[in-house]
Amino acid sequence: MGGTGAEAMVLVGVPTLYFVTGAVFKNVYISAKESSPWITIMLFGLLAVAELFSFLAGGMGGLITDGRLSAGAMPLALLILFGYLSLILLVKELLNRREREE
Repeated sequence: MGGTGAEAMVLVGVPTLYFVTGAVFKNVYISAKESSPWITIMLFGLLAVAELFSFLAGGMGGLITDGRLSAGAMPLALLILFGYLSLILLVKELLNRREREE
C-alpha cells in the first residue's frame, strides 16, 4: 500500500517547527504593519481545534498500519503543527507585552 501523506507531513513538519521557532523569536515572522498578532494566534488556534475535532471524529484508532503512518495520523500531525504555532506565537506576544510594560 502506498504512503498516505502523513509521513510526508511529519518529515516536512518537524523542520518547519524548528524554523518557525527561530523565526518567531527573531521577529522575522510577521510584517511590520501588523499591529495585533492576536488574530493570527486565534486563527492557528481555531485550525488546531478543527483538527482536534477531525482527529476525534476519526476514532483515534489506526494511527500505524503495517509499520507506517496511516491516514488517521494526518489530523494528529496537523493538530500538533497548528497547536504549536499558536502556542509559540502566544508566548512571543506575551514576552513582547512584558517588555513593553517595563
